[in-house]
Amino acid sequence: MEAYFKNTDLGKARGTYLSDGTLDVGACMDHCLITKTSIHDLKEYHLHAYCMGNQLFNQIPPYLISGEVNDELFSLLSNETIDFYNDFFTKHFSPDPNILEPNPTGRIIIF
Repeated sequence: MEAYFKNTDLGKARGTYLSDGTLDVGACMDHCLITKTSIHDLKEYHLHAYCMGNQLFNQIPPYLISGEVNDELFSLLSNETIDFYNDFFTKHFSPDPNILEPNPTGRIIIF
């Protein structure tokens, strides 16, 4: 991971501010933080922001990561870390197991 980020100054790359000192959220999220590729040229991207309730936490500006960069970063993770993430996702975000079982009554279920 360190080698991947060695040529990226995350401190300078993040946080574009307007002349009045307020954070320019649009400028933070119109391109990939790592590759600088425009959001309009990306097939997939991930937006990241730190929030407190419904308020954006401006001390850590939001940023965008392209799907390509996300895939490259994922390939650098250890099997142990991947297992941790998979277990976390399964525990907290998987659907109720009953929804995956066959319908014993044969009736059609409409959601």
